[in-house]
Amino acid sequence: MMGSPRVSVIMNCLNGERYLRESMDSVFAQTYTDWEIVFWDNASNDASAEIAKGYGKRVRYFQSVETFPLGKARNLAIAQARGEYVALLACDDVWLPDKLDKQVSLGDADSFIALIYSDSFFIDQDGMEIGRCFKRVRPPAGDAFLGLLTRRNFIPCLTVVMRRTVVEKVGGFNPALGYAEDFDLFLRILRAHKAAFVRE
Repeated sequence: MMGSPRVSVIMNCLNGERYLRESMDSVFAQTYTDWEIVFWDNASNDASAEIAKGYGKRVRYFQSVETFPLGKARNLAIAQARGEYVALLACDDVWLPDKLDKQVSLGDADSFIALIYSDSFFIDQDGMEIGRCFKRVRPPAGDAFLGLLTRRNFIPCLTVVMRRTVVEKVGGFNPALGYAEDFDLFLRILRAHKAAFVRE
């Protein structure tokens, strides 16, 4: 890879060794290859550090000296990102191989799109499908900001790809929030920017 990667995959980890290899393998299996992983170890005391460091130079490993709330930890990781886009991936989630390819293509086609999300499967501990996020109800058409204001948070966090400059412009995650920090960030982004949805 020449220069900075276009996508920074943000992985925040607190004792995530059980599913961590599967999660990281799903990034390495992407058909879109211009990415880095920014791995923020939130003071884990299991084998997470050893696993993450074993993936080589495409994983940039950082470690907290103490455990921070998730919003603050994500901000610390995003501050290290070099990509035009940031994508969020938890250590117990996995991506299908063409996820980044399809989402980055949508973002590249329209500079006003600041956030791209998709459908997602629920899986059990063995990776077997047990449900689907939008199986019964599709996300609202049109203005995603209005949809978020009038419904629950319908954007699955693990599917999100965002423009890094926009995330920084709105101030990132609110570190004072103990929960729903992703919902709060999505509202602030979509108040003045467009979203796109991949129906897969």
